[in-house]
Amino acid sequence: MKAATARPRRISALDRHVRRLESELRRVRKDVSDVEAVHDARVAARRLLAAGELWAFGAAAWPSLRDRLPRFVRRLGRLRNLDVALLFLAKGPAKDRAARKALGRALRRMRKRRRRRVLAWLEASRVKRLVRLADEVIAEIRRRPLEALPGPSDLAAHFARIHALSAGVAWTADPERAHEIRREVRRLRYAHETLDRAYRPEDHARAARALRAVQEAAGEWQDREVVAALADRAMRKGRVDVPLTPLLARLQSESRTLARAFAEALDGLEAVRPMMLKEGR
Repeated sequence: MKAATARPRRISALDRHVRRLESELRRVRKDVSDVEAVHDARVAARRLLAAGELWAFGAAAWPSLRDRLPRFVRRLGRLRNLDVALLFLAKGPAKDRAARKALGRALRRMRKRRRRRVLAWLEASRVKRLVRLADEVIAEIRRRPLEALPGPSDLAAHFARIHALSAGVAWTADPERAHEIRREVRRLRYAHETLDRAYRPEDHARAARALRAVQEAAGEWQDREVVAALADRAMRKGRVDVPLTPLLARLQSESRTLARAFAEALDGLEAVRPMMLKEGR
């Protein structure tokens, strides 16, 4: 690729993610109760991380930005988990209705406190510092001599980590390992999104479908784990006054089914790995 077109592509790949994150964080500051804004801001931070790992290589300012972004992901994530749990608890079978209502009341109180904390932490100056640092990364890349652009082969590290984490037959019963696999698949998906011009449209779409299938199965599984963890916390702190056993039993049963679906989706992702990495071409 000629430098005349490669350099703007590298810069635009980062700039669009920076601008999106800035916009979404402003939405959260404007209305911290906006569930979609919280979700979109968290996703924007994750996408900037994935894009930066590929496109900001060699920039001296990137490590500092890379270290800051997870703080935004974590803060927004704690609030997002409560939003997800409450949406999940709004529907379900009659046999666990009492448990869902009791847990929902406890989580709404928790979410109210969490929203205040997020809004207090997400002050305008903090957002401005983050954006300023991101702009420094982009400015540095603009000044530097053009280096090799990332490509499909750079996705190999994600596959290697997924394979290492999923080695063995019992990984679906290990919550921490399963969570790490889900996180790595998400990083792979966001990194792949930035490389759309490196593939034929039909190949990029095929891989995107496989990644989406994995992430959807992972999301359904993760939702139930989030609710179970919040339920455990509410019980330990005495914030619910009815037994949660029926709800927890359902969560456990559904999680087992979704874990199998996630493993099957991972097999589907493995099937497109050679095409994604352009192996043998």
